[in-house]
Amino acid sequence: MDWGTLVATVSGGFIAISGTVLADHLRRRHENDREAAERRRAVYIEFISAVGDCHSRLRQIAQDQDTATDPDRAARAALSETAVHEVRERFFIDASADVAGAGQAMFAQLRAVPPARRGAAGSSPGSRWATPSPT
Repeated sequence: MDWGTLVATVSGGFIAISGTVLADHLRRRHENDREAAERRRAVYIEFISAVGDCHSRLRQIAQDQDTATDPDRAARAALSETAVHEVRERFFIDASADVAGAGQAMFAQLRAVPPARRGAAGSSPGSRWATPSPT
């Protein structure tokens, strides 16, 4: 029996199998990275949309002149109906530290919208959401 042929055959088979396993591992890792990036992008867009919708509703509440409407209750309803809290939790699960920090800052600003939180009209003096007066 020729040992050189046997060693060459076994070595070639080992190299071929190792290459196939390595290529499959790299392909799977690339697919997982791509899926994670797509999921992250979708959550980012969902969070930004929810915050934008909620902000619009809070501004409407602030500009509402109806005294029968409780602005605090309406603001809580706006936060609840736009599902900002739920989307925010999913956002923090997938976001990187930098993006999560920016998202938290955006959420804090949303929660601090002064007119809706205090029930002031959108054109009240000193409001940063005030509409310009026709002077």
